[in-house]
Amino acid sequence: MTIVVEGVSASVSGANGAKQVLYDVDCRFETGQITLLVGRTGSGKSTLLQTVAGLIETGGGKITFEEERGASGVGIVFQYPEHQLFARTVQSELEYTLRPFRLSKAESEGRIRTALERVKLSASVLERSPFTLSGGEKRKLALASTFVAEPDWLLLDEPSASLDTEGVEWLTAAVREWSARKNGGVIIATHDLDAFLPLANKVILLREGRISAEASPAELARSPQPLFDAGIGLASSMRTALSLGKHGIAVELAADVPPMTPAAMADAIWQASRKRLLATKEPEHEAVAAAAQTRIPYGAESLAYPQSPGSRAAVAAAEPAADGAESVQESARTAEKARSAADQGESGAGMSGAGESLARRLDPRTKWLVSMLVSIGILLQDRWLGIGVSAICTVVLVLLSGAPFRPLWRWTKPFLYFSLFSVGFSGLQLSFGTESSGFEIGFAAETALLTLRQFAKIALVMIVGLLFTFTTTQMQMKRALEITFGALEKWKLPVSAFALGASLLLRFIPIISQEADRLKLAVRARSASFSKGKPLRLRDAPAFVIPLLLSVLQNAEDLSVAMEARGYRIAGQRRTSALKLRLGRLDVKAVALGAALLAVLIAAA
Repeated sequence: MTIVVEGVSASVSGANGAKQVLYDVDCRFETGQITLLVGRTGSGKSTLLQTVAGLIETGGGKITFEEERGASGVGIVFQYPEHQLFARTVQSELEYTLRPFRLSKAESEGRIRTALERVKLSASVLERSPFTLSGGEKRKLALASTFVAEPDWLLLDEPSASLDTEGVEWLTAAVREWSARKNGGVIIATHDLDAFLPLANKVILLREGRISAEASPAELARSPQPLFDAGIGLASSMRTALSLGKHGIAVELAADVPPMTPAAMADAIWQASRKRLLATKEPEHEAVAAAAQTRIPYGAESLAYPQSPGSRAAVAAAEPAADGAESVQESARTAEKARSAADQGESGAGMSGAGESLARRLDPRTKWLVSMLVSIGILLQDRWLGIGVSAICTVVLVLLSGAPFRPLWRWTKPFLYFSLFSVGFSGLQLSFGTESSGFEIGFAAETALLTLRQFAKIALVMIVGLLFTFTTTQMQMKRALEITFGALEKWKLPVSAFALGASLLLRFIPIISQEADRLKLAVRARSASFSKGKPLRLRDAPAFVIPLLLSVLQNAEDLSVAMEARGYRIAGQRRTSALKLRLGRLDVKAVALGAALLAVLIAAA
């Protein structure tokens, strides 16, 4: 099943709204091949994997599966295994993946047993909680939860993370075995070139959401410049070859062995060294080269090493590669300087505030005051004209603040649904008449409109408050509260504790949103792809809600441990802060705008 990606663009949601990550990506993933996605952090590797798996909708272009199974034949393992696990036990994790297949109990047990054997996990872990496993065991369980579905294509995001040397060995063996399947292949997003480059058939290099190059491992070994252009490092074997080339030992890999494996590199390095000895034409060097024709000294031992025709051809080749190595290294140094300059430029831009939304450049105290003024004006309204003016003022604030619309809508939408239900319920009238008239149902429009007006005011105030939440960091809020109420500390009031508590409440709003997104993605990925791109089904609610609550509680516990480690339990200790808040001209203009909106709302009332 070949996967064809044509002109695909994709965006991901973040704290500041949707951000485009992929731009017009074209590539093919061939059946029976292992393809690596390589690039710097943030280059779009994970997004491309999740887009191919159907977990992220394309903003343009299309992805074609040249077989009937389509996206349902794709299994994905996330970069962080804990993002993929949510069930009570390991057994439940694996059974959840198998639910859509409607297998018999014997078939399910057989698949689970095979998946555990494949990842080298004992059956004794089945009754354990996934969250009590070590990092490496969680990684293996995440792989097993994908293996158990028997997908054609295996998509792995940084799969060697958290694995020891032995774990990487079985992983590479499993990847090679999976790629030999009749209708599938493997796509790996990775930084671990040492582990996976020797296995790969093709390497796709990503840079800033675009494909910068496609090459085979052998081509990259001969000419690693595309790796430098993509802003990433080299495999250890490639660095070794470049270092030797710098000192006049030209390392050339054989054409008939997998490139950059330890065996291939050992053969190439030895042949390059022998070639250099022979080039000196000194009798003692020729004797050494002849004596070591078939045996390579290695420490206290001597390893028999067969000479391949490709190696002999490499020895006979006359052109030295030292100059090439020098030029590549010079290009690497130039690229690194350019990247450093770019990074410094980006850092400077961030410090200057360029590109930040208007609300993010305001002092938190200013935003709080403006929010209070507008909220007071909204709550004063008792007529529909005033509600309409309040809505216009709220829209003005949303547009001027530059707050992300999607998170704002996500938090407002449930309240709007609840409001509509409440309005309908409040207007409902039930009456029990006489025996002849019986039971009567009516609707009081006036009562419903009164309820709607009250809920409309609450919704507008909530939106104004969310603008403050989405444009203020935890530390900014904490510092603003400490400065505002600092004078109360003279009366022994716990101002710092209050400020910290309020800022933590602010912090948990985005945490809940992020955890909800993560678990939705995990449920869709584990629902055998049948519901990808669609809303979660009602039967998936327990698998989503319970882990969400546990995850939020775990975040709270981790945060409390971190705070205790930093000394927040020490009573009466004054803490320092590197965050300096200053009121400027922009804050004065913002307060003036808030006062003007309040005046308009008072007039409308």
